[in-house]
Amino acid sequence: MTFNGSGRLIGWLAMLLWGLGDAGLLQPVVADDNPRQRDAHDVVLRKNVDFERHVAPLLGQLGCNTAACHGSFSGRGGFRLSLFGYSAEMDYQNLRERVDLKSPADSLILLKPSGGTEHEGGILFQQDSSAYRTIQLWIAGGAVWKPGSGRIRRLKIAPDRIIFSDRTNQLRKPVALKVQAQFTDGNLEDITDLCIFNSRDEGIVTVSSGNQLTPEHSGDTSIVVSYGIAMDSVPILVPYSQALSGLSKSHQSTAECLGSPGIIDEKISEKLRLLNITASPQCGDEEFLRRLMLDTIGTIPAPDEIRSFCADASPDKREAVIDRLLAHPMHAALWASRMCDITKCDVDTMGEPPEMARRRAQMWHDWFRRRFAANTPYSSITQDILLATSREDLEIDKWIQQEAALIRQSDANENNYADRKTLDLYWRRVSDDGRFPLKEIAELTAVAFTGVRLACAQCHKHPFDRWTQEDYIAFKSIFSQVNYGASTELKTAIMAEIDARRKRKQQGETVESLPRVQEVYLRDGRNWQAASPEMGDVVQPRALGSIAFNPQGNLRKQFYDWLVSEQNPYFANCFVNRVWNVYFGIGFVDPVDAFSAGNPASHPALLNKLADDFRKSGFDIRKLEKQILMSATYQRTSEPCGNNEIDRLNFSHQQLRALSAEVALDVLNKALGVEQDFGNDVRSGTLAIEIGTNRIAGTAGRILQTFGRGERQSVCDCDRQTEPSLKQSLFLINDSSIHKKIQSGSIRTLLDLQDNELVNELYLRMLSRQPSGDEREIMTKHIASVKNRESAFNDLVWAIINTREFMTNH
Repeated sequence: MTFNGSGRLIGWLAMLLWGLGDAGLLQPVVADDNPRQRDAHDVVLRKNVDFERHVAPLLGQLGCNTAACHGSFSGRGGFRLSLFGYSAEMDYQNLRERVDLKSPADSLILLKPSGGTEHEGGILFQQDSSAYRTIQLWIAGGAVWKPGSGRIRRLKIAPDRIIFSDRTNQLRKPVALKVQAQFTDGNLEDITDLCIFNSRDEGIVTVSSGNQLTPEHSGDTSIVVSYGIAMDSVPILVPYSQALSGLSKSHQSTAECLGSPGIIDEKISEKLRLLNITASPQCGDEEFLRRLMLDTIGTIPAPDEIRSFCADASPDKREAVIDRLLAHPMHAALWASRMCDITKCDVDTMGEPPEMARRRAQMWHDWFRRRFAANTPYSSITQDILLATSREDLEIDKWIQQEAALIRQSDANENNYADRKTLDLYWRRVSDDGRFPLKEIAELTAVAFTGVRLACAQCHKHPFDRWTQEDYIAFKSIFSQVNYGASTELKTAIMAEIDARRKRKQQGETVESLPRVQEVYLRDGRNWQAASPEMGDVVQPRALGSIAFNPQGNLRKQFYDWLVSEQNPYFANCFVNRVWNVYFGIGFVDPVDAFSAGNPASHPALLNKLADDFRKSGFDIRKLEKQILMSATYQRTSEPCGNNEIDRLNFSHQQLRALSAEVALDVLNKALGVEQDFGNDVRSGTLAIEIGTNRIAGTAGRILQTFGRGERQSVCDCDRQTEPSLKQSLFLINDSSIHKKIQSGSIRTLLDLQDNELVNELYLRMLSRQPSGDEREIMTKHIASVKNRESAFNDLVWAIINTREFMTNH
């Protein structure tokens, strides 16, 4: 393409139209109403080309700074760029070596990618392209660099949401996205031609010609827009053609009546309407009670509980049982197990003998359980984790005696650790070399309390977010004051204590030896600082996107203050997302600990609103849970209806969810009426959800591992298996421990009942519902056909255990 007068006129007219759109005179929201916009690959003329604003993002769009090209650590062909463009300074210095100011056309950065000389990467652009012209103008202008000129306040994408019309895909027109960058100096510039547009699901919408979006199939996804190191996304909705296909009128009205004035149902129903997806009706009492108990206290209801709940005619009975279960002791135990996962209660990193490490893991669990039982605000729980020290306010001599007594205790369950204010166990970690693992604790804290995975930014700019190596170093340095070991004060006190004990022993007293004690403490007057790996500049401590902290102050306190502030977009959102995931099997952001610009929320407005309400409530966990549990969205049946069977992201019906490993084991044992032996360190009658350690030996450990219990080795939530597996199926079918449980459990008391009553009770006890007529007939026929009634009973129990209904929550 070449430029001429008419081409320039068209360009100016297009810019005028975009200006009208910004002023609100054109609102391209629905695809078929969207005017034809300029192709991102059309040639764009710029009078003033800036390195950070135009040249550096262009290198990213062309793929020059990827790991497969010049962005690799060793570069390519003797030329290196910073990976994903994280360092403008490095890129500028290396590019200047390939620039010919006297003859811009002879510059290697133009000759190679345009085919003027041999280039391993092939031809990337032609001489009449925008890319060529942009680089040429920059060189002709002196190839200068103005540090900070490309700093962005935000990206402005239009339309900010695309809803394709409710017609067949063949009739839906493509949509062109336009992107503007608002720089920190106040300038607003169209940078569409410098952006990268990626569809998160090409089965729903594809990208062509740079910024042209074409619908392929019904559903919803996002387009992720990248400009340099900045990223943002646009939600895309491709509605289904028929909303209520195959529904009877009565079923339709039931689905329509599910709405409620609550914000949850308003936002969920709004998106379902836009997508033309049917909402399933409210579930029955049996389904509701079973789901609720599994989600809140990790078990299934007893037959008498089911009968009583179903017979209750009170209009508020669901609210009453929600309140009761949220206050149940096992609700706190279940949350304690989740928090041990989130905070990585890992005995292998405690630097303790195995027996003592297991005891400390249980203390960890007990500490969380106490706080969830009291409905302690989540902000307070977090504060008492992040600001923890071992001694708290105790005098050092008294603390040494207390710690020594704790180590000597023979009963793992006899301790008062849960009475402590802070959870110093979170910081009691050592790496393989015996040192405090600063890097790991920083990455874990980011994931646990903000939902941001920073690990990638340790080596290079994060590929799916804006975080750079400098951001990583700045965040890591927040925790540089923390140490676990023997402080100078502790060493002095220990030496004095040893000397005193020696004197007492010389006087004939029987003196116990002093066990080795270590503490979590803050190092006074020592602030860890690091330099940028590329340029050597000192990086000051700061949180994600925050201003720099005072390096002489308490960095953890400054981090906590930022964390719970309204300016932080992560803390409340992260926990709300985790709670939503508990009750639906998937978060608004999935995975739950992968908040990033490249992984947008499915319902961002709802997530933000719930997070805002959570913050305003004083971070009241039970209030948030009850709000979710009382919603029509949570109380929908898992039975699909209309066209919602394939919906997985919009909560049109409850999904079948695999039980967590601990819950699966507890449910199996309760249904069969057996107690699990967890070894000598665990009291008889303890449930799996009450255990803190991640190392459980014997049969129980093997079962938990089979059902996906994580080892808490990964910083993220990646090591817990959440999907059913063939290994689990084979275990339920063949393992001898299952057969022993069937033959020894209290479920055998059902053998005293008549056949029909036996089948009824068996279904209520194991599946929390009455059997259908066909199921009752099949079961009773089997009992009658087998000579040994006990053997027939074993068959029935085994068969139910191996159903998907028994081993899932729905």
